[in-house]
Amino acid sequence: MADSTGRQYDLAVVTNTNQVERDYKGLNLQVAYRITPKLDLGANYTLSQAQGNFSGENATDGPTAAIVNEYPEYKQASWNYPIGNLATDQRHKLRVWANWELPIPESAGKFNLGLLQRYDSYQPTSTDGTINISGYVTNPAT
Repeated sequence: MADSTGRQYDLAVVTNTNQVERDYKGLNLQVAYRITPKLDLGANYTLSQAQGNFSGENATDGPTAAIVNEYPEYKQASWNYPIGNLATDQRHKLRVWANWELPIPESAGKFNLGLLQRYDSYQPTSTDGTINISGYVTNPAT
């Protein structure tokens, strides 16, 4: 695309699509108990499932745009973005903690010592990669 002076610009048109699906279900449980006035224990557990054909986010960028409509001559939904467990699917997350207020003189203030243990189940791995398709698909530009 060029402006009135002839300078070239890239143009990207972002559109909405109904071709992507994402379904997240989760259950979150939390418990806390104060054993003594200076010691408490707690735990948090999340059971979840993320399914669809588009994660919609990643750890470094946050939300991402779907590109399922780009180059449709090279893509079929059945093999390019099938519905299944997403890369963001992590079934189990557990956090267990203990907090203890150390016995120090009241004039020195308060000092809390905490311990946190976490367990995360695996996240699915991805077999995404670049494939040279020139031997399989005719270039529509030629």
